Amino acid sequence: PDAGQTKPDYGDYLAFSINGTTVRQQLQEPLIAGRTYSLEAQVISRTQGTGNLRLEVRGATNACASGYVIGRSGVVPDTDDWSRTCVTFTADKPYTFLLLAPSYDGDAPPGGSEFLLDELRQVPSCRVTP
Repeated sequence: PDAGQTKPDYGDYLAFSINGTTVRQQLQEPLIAGRTYSLEAQVISRTQGTGNLRLEVRGATNACASGYVIGRSGVVPDTDDWSRTCVTFTADKPYTFLLLAPSYDGDAPPGGSEFLLDELRQVPSCRVTP
């Protein structure tokens, strides 16, 4: 599509129910302890009014581990349009798996809430927007 067009709300993206389920990816090389990383993604948050979801990144050293929280984005406002979010974290261990999931502050969003994630990529740093 043209750069000026709104991305349609269908296609290849991850759709999360807000139930603690994560997606995990084994890394080709472990994270380097002490190195800072930034991940950027396009997201949509639909919490039916609580507006308290964040993108959470966890690190794990084996395929079955629940992992440790190593970074969280700022709160993603509820919207039906794609917006950019970014997570910066410093690895404290040489994690071989990254896990991604929405997390929330305060009360859990109501049933039927969802979090959509697309275009995840590593970036040199998270840009601060005014």
